[in-house]
Amino acid sequence: MALDPPLAGVELRAALKSGPDEPCPDVRRFISIENDGRQVRATGSLPPACDGQRAYVNVLGHDAFAGQDFAA
Repeated sequence: MALDPPLAGVELRAALKSGPDEPCPDVRRFISIENDGRQVRATGSLPPACDGQRAYVNVLGHDAFAGQDFAA
């Protein structure tokens, strides 16, 4: 897991476990993502079929993201 793009002051914490061997139509079906603007937490159990899939989450509002992106 990674923040894309990396954002200063935002930490990613992942506590993911290997899940059952079943299809993975959408990775968000198997994980819970919590975001408070300073920390993104992902928890859950992912089947092997989810390997390489992505889930996009808005971490910051539009103006805050534009400021972070410009600063980076």
